[in-house]
Amino acid sequence: MSCKLSRFDGAAAEILQPGETIVAGTWGGTPGSYGRELAFGALAGQFGHANPGSFELPRQFELAVTDRRVLVFARSAWTGRPSTLVLEIDRSDVSAASAVATKAGQLVTMELMGDRLLAFEVVKAGAERNAAAVVAALASANSVV
Repeated sequence: MSCKLSRFDGAAAEILQPGETIVAGTWGGTPGSYGRELAFGALAGQFGHANPGSFELPRQFELAVTDRRVLVFARSAWTGRPSTLVLEIDRSDVSAASAVATKAGQLVTMELMGDRLLAFEVVKAGAERNAAAVVAALASANSVV
């Protein structure tokens, strides 16, 4: 079981497609030092972001895995809950997912089609459980490990 999925209710209400459900979720941060820009190669261009070759994730974010997509929300500084959608990835674009222990918690890596990579750290209480739930949710639909 990942974090309380009800925390996504407000932010996801208008974004979820009819019949789409959130199956896993977690708090995340950029690997290493928070706020560091992550290089994603073609990822930025693929998803229409203005900075080709890289994408700067918020310092802290919430990631939700639905039965159809991976959704990344900025985290509200005021409430600590998911707020604005900043990245959306179709689950069919995720070819593999894994989590490994780090000093701070868990490093989750998603390999995307086209040799693209999305990596983030889960560092709060329950990091191992939340990271494992995200990886398992991705594996259940796409048969990835």
